[in-house]
Amino acid sequence: MIRVNLLPRPYQKARELERFCRIAIVAVGVLAFIMTCNFFSLKMQTKLYQEETANLRSLAQQYSQVNKRYNELVVAEQALQRRLDLALPLLEQSASLQPALALFTSELPQNVWLRSLSLNLDDQFYLEGNAVAYTDIAALIKWLEEDNGLVVRLDKTDYLDREVAFTISASTEGGVR
Repeated sequence: MIRVNLLPRPYQKARELERFCRIAIVAVGVLAFIMTCNFFSLKMQTKLYQEETANLRSLAQQYSQVNKRYNELVVAEQALQRRLDLALPLLEQSASLQPALALFTSELPQNVWLRSLSLNLDDQFYLEGNAVAYTDIAALIKWLEEDNGLVVRLDKTDYLDREVAFTISASTEGGVR
């Protein structure tokens, strides 16, 4: 079929221009839609990356704290190991500490409890503790002197709210029995 366009030339150009404008408007609309979808997609990806970055920073901070605590524990372990390395030869050399430890782990007089016990290699003992009354401290001193053969000196007493705090130093006369 043969087509012949009998419209005047300016009218034909106007129709071509109208067709071009329609195509351009549709193309711009499609392009705007694609760009809007791209914008929102990038915005969501940015938000997800920001959340992931915040989570990773939080995790890194937690790892940093755990690592810091681990390093503190390693230093504490090394300090304890040095103390143990120093103490083991001393404990092996001194046979007098074992009976002393047995003495203070045995049954103390009633109403007396120890807070601190220091044992030196020269058979010196330093005791800190509490008692219900002064008579209980006297019973402890008697127990240490008469039953266990120690020379005892009462260094300090303090009356607290309902008890008496004391500090005693003691030494052996020829070793602990």
